[in-house]
Amino acid sequence: MPPIKILIVNMMVPSGDGDGPQYSGEWRDGYELSIALARAGAEVTLLSPSIGKFEKDVRANIDAVALAGGVKLKYAPFVLNRRSGDYMSVRLTIAWIMEYLRARPSLVIFKQIRPDPGLLIPGIKKKCIALTCQLPSVKNAVYAQSENTGLLYRQPSVFERAMKYLCEKIIMLYSMVRDPYEQYRAIGLLVQPGDEAGENACRVAGHETLLMPKGILSYKFIEDECASQQKDIDAVYCGAITYNKCVFELVDAWKRLPVKAKLVIIGAGAPELQEKLAAAIKGFPEIEYRGALHFFDKFRLLSRAKIFILPSRKDFNPSAILEALSMGVPVITSRQITSPVQHGYNGLLSDAGDINGLSQNIAFLLAHDDERKKMADNARESAGRYSWQKAVDAVSSLVGGLPRAHRDYPVNICLSVSAACQAKCIFCPPERGKRITPKFMAYELFRKIIENAKNDSFEGTFIFGENGEPLLNPDFNKMIVFTRSLFPKNRIILFSNMERLSPETAEVILNNGVNEIHFNYDGATAETYTYVKGLDFARVTENIRHFLQRRNSGGFTTKVHVQIISANRYLKTMGLPQAAKFKDDSKEAAAAWKGYLSPHDTVSFTPIAQWAMDARRMTAKKTPCGMLPRIGKNIYVAPSGKTYICCMDANADLVYGDLSTQIIRDAWQSPSREKMVDSLMENDFASLGFPCTVCRE
Repeated sequence: MPPIKILIVNMMVPSGDGDGPQYSGEWRDGYELSIALARAGAEVTLLSPSIGKFEKDVRANIDAVALAGGVKLKYAPFVLNRRSGDYMSVRLTIAWIMEYLRARPSLVIFKQIRPDPGLLIPGIKKKCIALTCQLPSVKNAVYAQSENTGLLYRQPSVFERAMKYLCEKIIMLYSMVRDPYEQYRAIGLLVQPGDEAGENACRVAGHETLLMPKGILSYKFIEDECASQQKDIDAVYCGAITYNKCVFELVDAWKRLPVKAKLVIIGAGAPELQEKLAAAIKGFPEIEYRGALHFFDKFRLLSRAKIFILPSRKDFNPSAILEALSMGVPVITSRQITSPVQHGYNGLLSDAGDINGLSQNIAFLLAHDDERKKMADNARESAGRYSWQKAVDAVSSLVGGLPRAHRDYPVNICLSVSAACQAKCIFCPPERGKRITPKFMAYELFRKIIENAKNDSFEGTFIFGENGEPLLNPDFNKMIVFTRSLFPKNRIILFSNMERLSPETAEVILNNGVNEIHFNYDGATAETYTYVKGLDFARVTENIRHFLQRRNSGGFTTKVHVQIISANRYLKTMGLPQAAKFKDDSKEAAAAWKGYLSPHDTVSFTPIAQWAMDARRMTAKKTPCGMLPRIGKNIYVAPSGKTYICCMDANADLVYGDLSTQIIRDAWQSPSREKMVDSLMENDFASLGFPCTVCRE
């Protein structure tokens, strides 16, 4: 089926107070929906305001998910400052959106369209209505908007009029770049009013506007990490520091408790309101304000809380409440907001602004452990009803179905032709390759794999050097010659420690056009180099010198990449006292090759990884998988032919296929590999086990 191209315009402008997307539910909804739709098979572009200091993290995560899943997901941020916005900045924003509309997406989803002109950027008034697709103020309209809503009007007639007006504006914007005689597939508006709206769609002027329920991503690795956490915080408030959220009423209610208890408040807000909050809690050490936290740190804090409190005057299904419920934390909130909280089932309700009622609810849950634990169990169950899959299903039905996204074939074939290594590198796990059998890949199996790749018209790269020193394989030279004979144009990359690089092997590498060779030169003296590598410094140095001289004199094009991890730098990064014994001689090690390297070669001071420490520490993984981009492109083949998921798997434990009995395509597309990749993208490391549970990469 033809690709379904979806443009998500995330109109929410993040806070300028450090409250980034990993904290703001409003911004994160569009971000999480884009990931869910891309993984379901759509080609998704997320067009969104830049989120400052979190930009790098978000971009890296989107790239990792896209590459790992073989999905097409693009992140296109633009700069829009809510404080200094003016008419020209809005004009530029709309021009930016128009540029992406010209790509003729199948569906456009506008996330977080605000009901009033000027709410997108304070100071922008009615002259921008047509351009920003915003609604005019509707007199006496009763609406709610928050982390999960674009629009919700409680009066049906007002709602219908508002939707019609908004859709006409979107259609006008969309039609400016479309052929006026062309049949539009769909115009999508993400409203997300909650479960009661279901997957209803209303048609306006012949165009479809989709209402879809809110979802929440599961961060399994945080849940696993926090499973045994002690409930040492009595309550947590998470939300903006505003009057609407009733944070000041919460502080007053807390002061009226009959017992001393600990309350932690997190969230960003205007400086004057933060100052007012600081003044309100002064002299009350049991109330702590921590400002805005990273999204993952917020989850970790929730895992330690007995109660979550958000007593807002108006809100609609706030993300913060869903997150607390998903962590099994009972919620105290107000009757005036819409949320999954049911009084006495997964939390307690009081009227907004009722300080005594709020204080009584808090005191009840703190005093009745059994009731609170029952509500905690019910909280997880109620949060389970919120999934982005509902939104995916709704979009799929609107566009006639979504194809399953996957990468048909690996980009790189990574061959561990040797699981043996004579080096004793301090940055490699000492058990690396010890459990792998056989130690060397048989030449017959190697030929089978290369011929299979040839039959599949493989156009990617062959990489030699996984989990061992490839030059130790007695058939290494034949393997290089055979690979180049079948693939005269494909890239070949070699990773080696260079100790076994004989003149004969050097000729094979150069004459068969190996494109790149990577090696570490981790010290300028025998003392420092041997400490890091455990190899013969003089022999390695001479082998490298001979190779570079032969390359340069013969006019060969093999590029060299020298990586340096000095003893001092490694030990200091690991916090080990032996660092004091060595000086950092990284620059001296690099200078040793100044007269040998060409302009195309590189020397890098490699970032320090904790790979060698993970197995010894055996601590729970706390961060998303940073290896997803490689996993999404690379197939790793052990000497036995078994395929494993990641280069950080030092003993090829996580196996999903076997090229001694399968072809590459079948192993790559196997259900077992797909399940492993899904677990990594969902941060479910516990289901994979070691080494994913402890890997720091």
